[in-house]
Amino acid sequence: MLEPLVRIAKDPEYAAFAAFLQQRGAQHTAHSGHTFWAHLAGVHDLLARWGAARPLQLAGLFHSVYGTQVFAKASVPKTERASVIRLIGEPAETLVWLFAHLPRPMLFEASLRSGNFVWPHIDGQTPLQSEGQPNAVQSDLLVLECANLIEQRTVYKFPCLSRHAQTIGMLGGDGFSV
Repeated sequence: MLEPLVRIAKDPEYAAFAAFLQQRGAQHTAHSGHTFWAHLAGVHDLLARWGAARPLQLAGLFHSVYGTQVFAKASVPKTERASVIRLIGEPAETLVWLFAHLPRPMLFEASLRSGNFVWPHIDGQTPLQSEGQPNAVQSDLLVLECANLIEQRTVYKFPCLSRHAQTIGMLGGDGFSV
């Protein structure tokens, strides 16, 4: 089986995505024991194998390009947000933007534990609030976080996210990803 980044780089449909990320140094930036490019491609690959919708898969491929609270290196400046929207579409980019700005994974872990899905408001975005169950955007962000943590092999640090990944079929009961 080809490595995810090789498979993505050889897929003509993904050539523009790969070029965009590589032009911004993703293949030279260290991340979780590999390169940032390998991590982004790996998260995308997990989401694709899980059967996620295309916008969520694309969000996986770009999920940390603006940096995050944990991974501060921004490959794409926030001033280039319009370029990312044009490239991957608004639904996928919205997930990427929120992923960069929410205090995750602790917020997601606490929300799953308590069942309270009232998340901080991010300027320029619809408030992320729902009662009892996460709304569609929150659900996608939870899936994206699970894929992110599974790819980094750190999901075990977050018991509620681990259980969520098992419940939705991203992880088997033996802990191996599907």
